[in-house]
Amino acid sequence: MGSLAEKPNFKMAKLSISKNTNELFHNVAEYFRRLSAAAIQERGKFHVALAGGGTPGGLYKLLASEKYSKSINWRHTLFYFGDERAVPLDHAQSNFRMAHAAMLDALAIPATNIFPLLTDLDNLENSARHYEKIVQRELPAGGGHIPAFDLILLGMGDDGHTASLFPDSTILTEQSRLVAPVYVDKLRSWRLSFTYPLINHARHVVIMVSGKAKAEKLKQVLADKDGGNPIARIQPRGELTWFIDADAASRLPPEIRKSKLIE
Repeated sequence: MGSLAEKPNFKMAKLSISKNTNELFHNVAEYFRRLSAAAIQERGKFHVALAGGGTPGGLYKLLASEKYSKSINWRHTLFYFGDERAVPLDHAQSNFRMAHAAMLDALAIPATNIFPLLTDLDNLENSARHYEKIVQRELPAGGGHIPAFDLILLGMGDDGHTASLFPDSTILTEQSRLVAPVYVDKLRSWRLSFTYPLINHARHVVIMVSGKAKAEKLKQVLADKDGGNPIARIQPRGELTWFIDADAASRLPPEIRKSKLIE
């Protein structure tokens, strides 16, 4: 595969600030429902990449509740994973296992609609190439013939990472692959992750941030424009929306908190 590097589409991002985490989950769930209905009507399927972590887990439980389990066309929703730890799928740290426990099992999503990142512990390069082929086979191509997800869900770590795009890791400069293995030095562990070219060709990207522990890092990214954080390079060709709660927004200046757009 040749280089996938293209000039990013630096459009303004949307900003949604919720009073608390519960309201954040409901706002994202409504957004999810609207996008799914539009994608299925226009293209017959809704391709969504799930995130790991505590905040997304709360969203998944809400989506599996009675309110949303009956109002979303799950039969035409296909699930992927934006990153995964190099552990078996039934491991306690597996994003796949978390998503199943929080949502997929309760919704009785058929296995044919779920595409786990299979982490072959003996050869993560093969795992990455295998998942690239799945994404290329299942998704419609967007700009530059790169597969375009309808929605990619992301979180933000307190070090500014998202998916498994960690500071100072080699995957940050990857421009020729859609999925790649990455060694996270501070965690002393291997992971698989979507790369910037794949994430930034999505039709919609949602970044969810909650809690005061993330407030200073969020200020660096949104107010101080510190481009050194990996999450600052999420600049999709489609629509980027930050869903954050009041605690995470507490260090943002008033002009940003009052605005619904981020330049």
